Amino acid sequence: PYLKKQLKNKNLKIVIRLHGSDLYENIKSNYAPLRESIFSAVDLIVPISENGKNYLNQKYSAFANKLFLSRLGVSDNGLNPFSEGDIYHVISVSNIVALKRVHLIFEALQQTNLKIVWHHFGNGPLINTLLELVKSKRTNLEIKFHGHVTNNTLMEFYRKQPINLFLNVSSTEGLPVSIMEAMSFGIPVIATNVGGTSELVSNKTGCLVDENFSVTELTNKIEYILNSSEIPEIRKNSRKLFEEKVFAEKNYEEFYVKLNALF
Repeated sequence: PYLKKQLKNKNLKIVIRLHGSDLYENIKSNYAPLRESIFSAVDLIVPISENGKNYLNQKYSAFANKLFLSRLGVSDNGLNPFSEGDIYHVISVSNIVALKRVHLIFEALQQTNLKIVWHHFGNGPLINTLLELVKSKRTNLEIKFHGHVTNNTLMEFYRKQPINLFLNVSSTEGLPVSIMEAMSFGIPVIATNVGGTSELVSNKTGCLVDENFSVTELTNKIEYILNSSEIPEIRKNSRKLFEEKVFAEKNYEEFYVKLNALF
């Protein structure tokens, strides 16, 4: 933002976008230096979630007139093929790092007797710990670690492989793109109630669990969704929410209009 002082004769506007760890100060031990100075120098402050906007409004009310909510969005890549059967396919997409708590997904799936195939996309420094943990898996739990793949590969997987449920158990989030992508295909979601996740996930599109959930609680939620007679409606709602809130074509056009209006 301080570049503006060096370019006084230019028709220059400064816009900053805030997501998760760059927004919520508690994530970085409340270390956010020069924030008021930076906010004073910019023309537009763009949080990507309603939760983020409210957070900034409460902590920095003097800059409320600069706040503009602009959610990220994802493209429309079609619908996931719905298939009923005795085997359920569950997916998670994240780096395998501490805050994503991927091991808790395994522990929850381990507690149910349902026949489940768990697909995980992503890699990270805790992969070896996770691989060691899943050696104890029950007989009718199949686990497929797909590793790091391109986004095109993931979208193709969603288009071809029937998925019953998407899981995200992070301890902190902004507004997860991985959840947006799953919902764009009409997939039900279970996620932790952190950051702006509740703007996407509810009992209409899946369900939320507390940030500090117990493994048994997560297992119960998984079984509830997988056995629900409301699945067709939940899938419909999931897709509808994507269209209304996180459809990239709509969101970025609105963002462009706002940026253009600065001039």
